[in-house]
Amino acid sequence: MDEQRQLAPAATGALFLAGSGLAILLANGILLNPVSRVILAAAAVGWGLWTVLTKPHLRRTGWFSVAGGGVMLLFGSLLQGLVGVGGVILIAAGGISFLSGLFRRGTRS
Repeated sequence: MDEQRQLAPAATGALFLAGSGLAILLANGILLNPVSRVILAAAAVGWGLWTVLTKPHLRRTGWFSVAGGGVMLLFGSLLQGLVGVGGVILIAAGGISFLSGLFRRGTRS
Protein backbone atom coordinates (compact mmCIF):
# COMPACT_ATOMS: atom_id res chain seq x y z
CA MET A 1 0.00 0.00 0.00
CA ASP A 2 2.84 2.37 0.86
CA GLU A 3 4.53 1.68 -2.49
CA GLN A 4 1.33 2.58 -4.35
CA ARG A 5 1.07 5.84 -2.42
CA GLN A 6 4.64 6.74 -3.38
CA LEU A 7 4.04 5.90 -7.06
CA ALA A 8 0.87 8.01 -7.36
CA PRO A 9 2.55 11.47 -7.50
CA ALA A 10 5.09 10.31 -10.10
CA ALA A 11 2.37 8.74 -12.24
CA THR A 12 0.15 11.81 -11.91
CA GLY A 13 2.90 14.19 -13.04
CA ALA A 14 3.92 11.93 -15.89
CA LEU A 15 0.33 11.53 -17.02
CA PHE A 16 -0.15 15.31 -16.93
CA LEU A 17 2.96 15.90 -19.07
CA ALA A 18 2.08 13.21 -21.60
CA GLY A 19 -1.57 14.32 -21.73
CA SER A 20 -0.50 17.92 -22.31
CA GLY A 21 1.76 16.84 -25.15
CA LEU A 22 -1.02 14.80 -26.73
CA ALA A 23 -3.46 17.70 -26.41
CA ILE A 24 -0.94 20.04 -28.04
CA LEU A 25 -0.40 17.65 -30.93
CA LEU A 26 -4.15 17.24 -31.45
CA ALA A 27 -4.73 21.00 -31.32
CA ASN A 28 -1.78 21.47 -33.66
CA GLY A 29 -3.32 19.15 -36.23
CA ILE A 30 -6.77 20.69 -35.93
CA LEU A 31 -6.08 24.40 -35.44
CA LEU A 32 -2.83 24.89 -37.29
CA ASN A 33 -3.46 23.01 -40.52
CA PRO A 34 -3.24 25.32 -43.55
CA VAL A 35 -6.99 25.90 -43.97
CA SER A 36 -7.69 26.54 -40.29
CA ARG A 37 -4.59 28.72 -40.02
CA VAL A 38 -5.83 31.03 -42.81
CA ILE A 39 -9.31 31.17 -41.25
CA LEU A 40 -7.86 32.01 -37.80
CA ALA A 41 -5.56 34.65 -39.28
CA ALA A 42 -8.40 36.25 -41.27
CA ALA A 43 -10.64 36.27 -38.20
CA ALA A 44 -7.90 37.90 -36.10
CA VAL A 45 -7.27 40.58 -38.72
CA GLY A 46 -10.99 41.21 -39.19
CA TRP A 47 -11.65 41.48 -35.47
CA GLY A 48 -8.62 43.70 -35.03
CA LEU A 49 -9.67 46.10 -37.79
CA TRP A 50 -13.23 46.20 -36.45
CA THR A 51 -11.88 46.99 -32.99
CA VAL A 52 -9.57 49.73 -34.29
CA LEU A 53 -12.37 51.36 -36.27
CA THR A 54 -15.22 51.08 -33.76
CA LYS A 55 -13.62 51.22 -30.30
CA PRO A 56 -11.10 54.03 -29.96
CA HIS A 57 -10.19 53.08 -26.39
CA LEU A 58 -9.10 49.58 -27.56
CA ARG A 59 -6.97 50.55 -30.55
CA ARG A 60 -3.82 48.95 -29.16
CA THR A 61 -5.64 45.63 -28.71
CA GLY A 62 -6.97 45.85 -32.26
CA TRP A 63 -3.54 46.50 -33.73
CA PHE A 64 -2.08 43.58 -31.76
CA SER A 65 -4.81 41.37 -33.20
CA VAL A 66 -4.03 42.53 -36.74
CA ALA A 67 -0.32 41.90 -36.16
CA GLY A 68 -1.02 38.47 -34.66
CA GLY A 69 -3.12 37.50 -37.65
CA GLY A 70 -0.37 38.62 -39.99
CA VAL A 71 2.26 36.65 -38.10
CA MET A 72 -0.02 33.58 -38.13
CA LEU A 73 -0.47 33.91 -41.89
CA LEU A 74 3.20 34.54 -42.68
CA PHE A 75 4.91 32.23 -40.18
CA GLY A 76 2.19 29.64 -39.55
CA SER A 77 4.18 26.72 -40.92
CA LEU A 78 7.12 27.53 -38.65
CA LEU A 79 4.76 27.89 -35.70
CA GLN A 80 3.11 24.57 -36.52
CA GLY A 81 6.50 22.85 -36.61
CA LEU A 82 7.60 24.37 -33.30
CA VAL A 83 4.33 23.44 -31.62
CA GLY A 84 4.65 19.87 -32.93
CA VAL A 85 8.17 19.58 -31.55
CA GLY A 86 6.97 20.95 -28.21
CA GLY A 87 4.19 18.36 -28.04
CA VAL A 88 6.59 15.50 -28.72
CA ILE A 89 8.99 16.84 -26.09
CA LEU A 90 6.19 16.94 -23.50
CA ILE A 91 5.20 13.34 -24.25
CA ALA A 92 8.84 12.24 -23.93
CA ALA A 93 9.18 14.19 -20.67
CA GLY A 94 6.10 12.40 -19.34
CA GLY A 95 7.66 9.03 -20.14
CA ILE A 96 10.96 10.00 -18.57
CA SER A 97 9.18 11.34 -15.50
CA PHE A 98 7.24 8.11 -15.09
CA LEU A 99 10.36 5.95 -15.48
CA SER A 100 12.37 8.07 -13.08
CA GLY A 101 9.51 7.80 -10.58
CA LEU A 102 9.68 4.02 -10.84
CA PHE A 103 13.42 4.02 -10.18
CA ARG A 104 13.10 6.55 -7.36
CA ARG A 105 10.49 4.41 -5.71
CA GLY A 106 12.89 1.48 -5.59
CA THR A 107 15.65 3.50 -3.90
CA ARG A 108 13.46 4.86 -1.09
CA SER A 109 13.17 2.53 1.85
